[in-house]
Amino acid sequence: QYVHFENKDIKKLLTSYFEGGYGPGSYFIPIMIQATVIIPFLYIIMRKKPTRMMILLFFVSLFIDVMSYTLTIDGSLYRILIIRYLFALVLGIWYALKKSDIKVKGLIIPALVSFIYITAVYYYDWIGIVEKFWNSQHAPSYFYTFLIILVANNYLSIGRESPLEKLSLLIGRASFHIYLTQMFYFWCIHAYFSDLSGILYVFTFLTIPIVTGLLFYKLDIKWTKPNQTRKDKKSR
Repeated sequence: QYVHFENKDIKKLLTSYFEGGYGPGSYFIPIMIQATVIIPFLYIIMRKKPTRMMILLFFVSLFIDVMSYTLTIDGSLYRILIIRYLFALVLGIWYALKKSDIKVKGLIIPALVSFIYITAVYYYDWIGIVEKFWNSQHAPSYFYTFLIILVANNYLSIGRESPLEKLSLLIGRASFHIYLTQMFYFWCIHAYFSDLSGILYVFTFLTIPIVTGLLFYKLDIKWTKPNQTRKDKKSR
């Protein structure tokens, strides 16, 4: 961001990490900061009665989203608030606390409702009572994706030494590097591939950031690991 926009104001550069900065996906950093602060409190609230609190927090999350829409919070502010992702955090904590007790069949109906909601707002321009620009990223949406994750974790058997397992772990470790290269891709490169359509378009904007992000991660490790090794030896 500093190089691309030739911004010489260091104060503005630092505050942009909290304001969301520029470009697609730039809201990620302030969202992650808020999530880091909020998750421990959600865990404390949910740890004794996870399922009951998950249901209650669904309505709390929906209420907060409705209030933000009713109060007409400016879009530039809403985009960097964790409001729309609050229930996604709740589901993650619920899964961590109740993993062995959550049944796939119990999520089929909520997931179906989520699927209908996502389809309605995204493809048929249905306008509900929540903020409309992030239409498919609100509390009613997340049971659908949660069911996919649950099914994958329960029934997709992948050996620890399989190439797919190793690649998944590598992508996970390199996720921040992939995010940074994805930002650069949408800033500077995406326009050159905008005429592509269908599966080729999806393949392009997934493959380029992932591959370059993995290379960035490998180079980062190669450059920083020797320095870290030297520091460890000195500390001894």
